[in-house]
Amino acid sequence: MKYLLFSHGFGVKKDGRGMFTEIAENFTQYMPVMFDYNVIDAEHNEVTVEPYSKQADILNDQIAKIYGLDKNADITLICHSQGCIIPCLIDDIAVDKAVLLAPPKTVGSSLRKNNAAREENGNVRVPRKDGSTTIVTADFIKELDSTKPIELYRRLATKTNTTIIIAKQDEILSDIDFEDLKDQIRTIEIDGDHNFTGKNRKGLIETLSEILT
Repeated sequence: MKYLLFSHGFGVKKDGRGMFTEIAENFTQYMPVMFDYNVIDAEHNEVTVEPYSKQADILNDQIAKIYGLDKNADITLICHSQGCIIPCLIDDIAVDKAVLLAPPKTVGSSLRKNNAAREENGNVRVPRKDGSTTIVTADFIKELDSTKPIELYRRLATKTNTTIIIAKQDEILSDIDFEDLKDQIRTIEIDGDHNFTGKNRKGLIETLSEILT
């Protein structure tokens, strides 16, 4: 059986604000697997972001669960934004392919500097445009300094077939130049904002179709 295992980005839920759901609907030959890295408090509309190391453990558990049900599973990872970093942290990641959507080249500079929103326990509260609040744990912030995304993407590419899809009109990431990775990782540029919304979602689906078939 073929599986699409989705790794969502910073402070969002398992459906990647609906993007993952739409991808899954367009690739019905795959079994979709979505899960949350974060702790969701629906009553207070808050999401608590776990540190990268814990997220990596959660992802690895999901992979193990799939193989526990299907030892011949063919797993493709679809990762978005900071969710692209997580699989890179797993030493022996057992997946057949990884697709990184709008991956960051650097992480967390604003969180390191945001002392105004820092609580006594070291957590940072980040208000989101949708009215929710993201609580970034002190452990997450502590791990940022040792997180080098470019090195991690190179590492992932030594373990599995890896493709990066760049959003050319990304409004979240200021640096989207991955030229230095092209010797090791296939890199595709397509029109789209950070979440490939609106008319550009179709372009993302078409690009994924070319990669997955």
